[in-house]
Amino acid sequence: MGWVWARLKLRTTCDWKGVWGRVKPRTPCWSGENHELMRHYGSLPLGQVYANIWFAVKSFVDEVAAVPGGEHIRNCIQCGVCTGTCPAASEMEYPPRKIIALIRAGMRHEVLSSPSMWHCVSCYLCTVRCPRDIKPTEIAHALECLAIRQGFRVQGTRTPAMYRSFVDSVQRNGRVHEFGMMLKFYLTTNPLAALKITKVGLQLLLHKRMPLLPKKVKGREDLSRIIQRFRAVRSSA
Repeated sequence: MGWVWARLKLRTTCDWKGVWGRVKPRTPCWSGENHELMRHYGSLPLGQVYANIWFAVKSFVDEVAAVPGGEHIRNCIQCGVCTGTCPAASEMEYPPRKIIALIRAGMRHEVLSSPSMWHCVSCYLCTVRCPRDIKPTEIAHALECLAIRQGFRVQGTRTPAMYRSFVDSVQRNGRVHEFGMMLKFYLTTNPLAALKITKVGLQLLLHKRMPLLPKKVKGREDLSRIIQRFRAVRSSA
């Protein structure tokens, strides 16, 4: 399925010169989502183009399938139950069904540069209702990790910044310091947006529900070492 999809995509974005000739890209190939494909394959013989695309498809699918929760991604029948169930599908560039189709087509750049998986709210309805035991929620979180690990900067969402603020707060204090976490989050995204929650913040401060100074727990150095070790193992994987 992925091979056919990739072949059709290449056929619809290029001019062909003979059966064993070379691929001559039209102007649209060098813009948007086709740029990465043609930048690598635009001047290669057709046989090598096919081989390279098939390798890209296979390697990306294998990479996702190796992540816990992605083992059954090849079993997807594209029924659309996951998309029909997802409460955040309308906010996604690529809803769950299409994300799985893109993974199986080897479209790494399109998937990892998209903000779609960052809109997942972890309700697990798609996982419960999938007739083929695929776990789209786990796949979404795995794609988030792959996007960060491979240096993709995703536009249209502030969720990665929230994740980093949360983990940094836990690593420093041994627990979440809400005021410090939200302060760092807004300073790294949009400081003016913090004005919208000023009233809520003042109420929390008055009722002593959000201390200004962090309360550090015992053993936070051990927790920090665990997080650092985890990052080292993940980066070497």
